[in-house]
Amino acid sequence: QKIKTLLKNPYFLTFLAILIIAIGLRLYYSNLTQSQALWWDEADYMAYAKNIGGFPVKWVVLAKHNSFYPFIAGGLFKLSLSEALIKFILQILPSILTVLLVYLICIEMYSDKRIALIASFLTAIFWAHLFNSTRFHVDIPSLFTGLLAIYVFWKGYEKKEKIFKKIEPKWAMTIAVILVVLTYTIRRGYFLFGAFFLIYLLSTKKFKELIKDKYNWIALATGIVLFFLSEKFIFSSKIKDIGEAY
Repeated sequence: QKIKTLLKNPYFLTFLAILIIAIGLRLYYSNLTQSQALWWDEADYMAYAKNIGGFPVKWVVLAKHNSFYPFIAGGLFKLSLSEALIKFILQILPSILTVLLVYLICIEMYSDKRIALIASFLTAIFWAHLFNSTRFHVDIPSLFTGLLAIYVFWKGYEKKEKIFKKIEPKWAMTIAVILVVLTYTIRRGYFLFGAFFLIYLLSTKKFKELIKDKYNWIALATGIVLFFLSEKFIFSSKIKDIGEAY
């Protein structure tokens, strides 16, 4: 009955068409580029990933490419997955899910569903998104986790609804902070997600209300611990050095 109701909804049908286009484009370009050599930055990430994965490769990633990304790829190499499958897991799948996330975020934020359709369609066909979907670049997975943080925050913290229909809204801030730190560890320049959250909270909430909520303190403590762990065990360059570069 639910499926029948959805199939009668013109907004859902339009988004379904957008999602099919997004999947088709990503699979097409993935197939088109599968035999291409890796670009320098891709090779830097993946050579280090093979090093981590136990291959006889003596390569340490450059400081500017230092990221949690090679550790994830290295873990997948340890599972004996092929390069094509790793690319699907790290690039293609998050790229497709990003289109879905943009739609879901806009549905939650705006009453006009056309905004969600336009935004998701632009995400589906945006050239930079398509380009990075077929490369071992950090942009796609970090954008996915950043947008997931926004969805969790808006659904749980702003609307006070269960996240994914299971998790209590009181944990929204903590989960969002974990996802923001994860986003930062994948692509350091995406610290901006955290900055945007901070600016939004200070602009829309009363400071006294923020500090009275114990779950905000749990989120802050969790974020600080994860941040310092990432700085100690993942990144080889100091934060001030990368800050100067940005």
